[in-house]
Amino acid sequence: GAWIAIFVALLVGGQTLWKFARRPAHLDALAEESGNLNFMLENERPQASHDGTRLLFCDSSEKGVGVFVCDVATGRKKMLFEEREVHFGMGPHGVLTPFPWSPDDHWFVYAHQGPGALNEETALPEETALTICRGDTDEAVASLVAPFGRVVALDWLTTNAFVYVDGTEAHDFMLVQRSDGGDWRQTRLDTPAI
Repeated sequence: GAWIAIFVALLVGGQTLWKFARRPAHLDALAEESGNLNFMLENERPQASHDGTRLLFCDSSEKGVGVFVCDVATGRKKMLFEEREVHFGMGPHGVLTPFPWSPDDHWFVYAHQGPGALNEETALPEETALTICRGDTDEAVASLVAPFGRVVALDWLTTNAFVYVDGTEAHDFMLVQRSDGGDWRQTRLDTPAI
């Protein structure tokens, strides 16, 4: 019995060591860079594409704070957006957020300061904007302004539709859909009773 336990422990330990030894070194640096940000909150953790090849995350930039996309295989990252001046009183964690990729990785979305962002401590109308990008080229195809406050949650329904929640008490539900013509439109949904 003891020999079996020792054998299993060595086998598991050996597999873990082998995986760690084969892991590309740049992934450790990337994980440290994107996971130890001083403004990182629960909903601002890096968002991996479903196929595991790309990563969307926020990080410090030369002139402020940026949204980046990274190729996991090479560790090469590209800045998509830079917030040079943070107007919102809570700092970049109040607004700047990467959200999950669409189910087929065709699109990704990130939130940033909208035209209503001011140096205040409270959520304001049009404070947050959402930018929708193509997953293959990283090209921004649409920018939508959230009606009120910070976008606190976003979830995809299909490849071309998602819902998000915003507002000071997270009570504004919005449906965003891509039309046949390629435009992205948002509609307010009825607030659930519960």
